[in-house]
Amino acid sequence: MMVAMLLMLLGGFAQAQLTLDLAPEYYYWHEKDPQTGQKFLDESGFRMALEASYKQPKEQGWLWAARAKVYYGSVDYNGGAPDSSGAMSPFKATTRYRGALAEARYGYRAKLGQQYVIDTMFGAGVDYWFRDLPSSSDPSILSYDEYFLPIYLKAGFDINPRVEKGWIASVGIKAPVYTKQWIKSDLGSVTLNPTMRLSGYAQAGYQFTRHMSAIAFIDSYWFGKSDQVDAGFTSIQQPESYTYSIGLKLGWTF
Repeated sequence: MMVAMLLMLLGGFAQAQLTLDLAPEYYYWHEKDPQTGQKFLDESGFRMALEASYKQPKEQGWLWAARAKVYYGSVDYNGGAPDSSGAMSPFKATTRYRGALAEARYGYRAKLGQQYVIDTMFGAGVDYWFRDLPSSSDPSILSYDEYFLPIYLKAGFDINPRVEKGWIASVGIKAPVYTKQWIKSDLGSVTLNPTMRLSGYAQAGYQFTRHMSAIAFIDSYWFGKSDQVDAGFTSIQQPESYTYSIGLKLGWTF
């Protein structure tokens, strides 16, 4: 029985729809002042991502999917940075990002006319990124490293062609149910927990052949403000934060 189950599993992977994507994206992040609610800093610029995704090739029924992604890039920072007294000073710089994501989904596939199928999918994922704010020529401005780890749930719908070519689309919502943030500087370290806000995701594109596809996408995270934490030299709070990624996936399916 164990041998039969192993053969069935290997057979399923042999038929898997494994896709590799090159995904350049435009990234935008902004934060709101906790007191006034107005935007007081933003980051924007281009990043590069490599993604691998898998989905079971079923005509109908229950199925699962997974994807993994790595990304990196440098974006423009426009806002403020803490000085040695803990006060925010105006500051412009380049912020470097490095990150990785892993996600699994499960759902049900139904026919949508003669040419398409629709998948109702639920999933969970973990994202982890590192960003560093380099030091300024002003010695009073602190450089720091920041690590974000959101664990999220998502739900949505995927539309895919039943044949070798056709339109592709997805839409859904995402909730970072638990987020941990570490900030490290020369003056010490602090751990924060931004709260959950619902956001969305969507994509649309075309499968040109059994192998080639191009898909435009938008993804987002919304975070509520964290509690205030004593960092030794000052009290720190992560404000409301909103991030968007808009890009194009150029994919090859095996």
